[in-house]
Amino acid sequence: MKTSPLSRRKYPIAAAALICGFASMVVGTGAGLEMSRPAHFNSAWTITWTLSICGAICALILVRLSKERDSRLAGNIALGCALLGSWCPTYSYYGNYFTYPWFVVASLAALSTVGAYMCGMRLVPLASFSFLAAWFGPTFLPPTQGVHPVLRADGLECELNRISNWRDGSPDFTLRDLQGRPIVSTVDCGRVRTHETSGPLLPEDDEMDPLLRDDDDQAPTGALAKFGLRLAKPSWASSTSLSIIVPRWPHTSVAHLVIPLKAPPQRPQTVRSGEYTLTIKQARWGKSTTSLPVVQCLRLVVEYSGFGYSGSAGQEIGMVDDLGNRLGMDGVCSVDGSANGASVTLELTKLNPKAKSLRIELYSPDQIEKGTTVFNFGRV
Repeated sequence: MKTSPLSRRKYPIAAAALICGFASMVVGTGAGLEMSRPAHFNSAWTITWTLSICGAICALILVRLSKERDSRLAGNIALGCALLGSWCPTYSYYGNYFTYPWFVVASLAALSTVGAYMCGMRLVPLASFSFLAAWFGPTFLPPTQGVHPVLRADGLECELNRISNWRDGSPDFTLRDLQGRPIVSTVDCGRVRTHETSGPLLPEDDEMDPLLRDDDDQAPTGALAKFGLRLAKPSWASSTSLSIIVPRWPHTSVAHLVIPLKAPPQRPQTVRSGEYTLTIKQARWGKSTTSLPVVQCLRLVVEYSGFGYSGSAGQEIGMVDDLGNRLGMDGVCSVDGSANGASVTLELTKLNPKAKSLRIELYSPDQIEKGTTVFNFGRV
């Protein structure tokens, strides 16, 4: 039985479509998701996009030339692989540059919708259009908040002043203690975080560190703290969803140690409470090594364990002197995480001269979670 020239022609096209489609998946998934600061361009992305576009074009040509079932099946598989293979590089590109490779996105979008429809496909263009709507639709939603939205919770007030003004030096949001207490006594200002996403399928900028601002770079002394915020919202998006995560100091601790400031203990001090262990060692007065100008400081190492996770950043400890002054974690020199805790080296330069003792507290994950306030501003 002889085959027609059309039938013979479809085999190399089918092979090219499947090879390019599967190769794009292999190269794209092999490159993985990469989000770097500073931005880094991976050459594997270009290879993947080229294979994806070539595979999509070959798949559409195959479906257009032959209406046989096996040809349409091969074309659908090749097109699906080409689209899936391009996802990781495109997602990574956005994570590095906060925008998309628009030529690639527009090409594949046109091929999978208009091109697929013109070639007689029906489910593929419908699925592609639905995916594009879910991908980009939320980014064009209007903001739901006013000019200066204010939220209150757990005795705190958070006001969003301006958006994307991180270059001009004015604050983007403020935190205020509604009872008039010093904000540093209720909030761990150095660990305030933000969570931002412009859409459900866009990379999330999770827990960025806003810049704590005050005159002369000093910690806030009153009930108000000012923060600068750089949003990662792309320039073409109408709004972004923003949450501000505020850690409050827990009222209780699972373990604590008190050391005199005039004559710090020369030997390690250890306390155990259930599965938790807190140790203070190498406490001594000396000159600061991490701040300018060089000043007198209390240097000590705090070790703790008993946690069911690794990679701690020191959020499990807090310090307060006998006068009730809270010390932030701005004196941290280094944090060495362990399997279930950490070792934190501190240089404390902002101790009150009238204070006679220092209390180091250890907090459990449950206490930390209960002491966290989340301000959800919605789309701004």
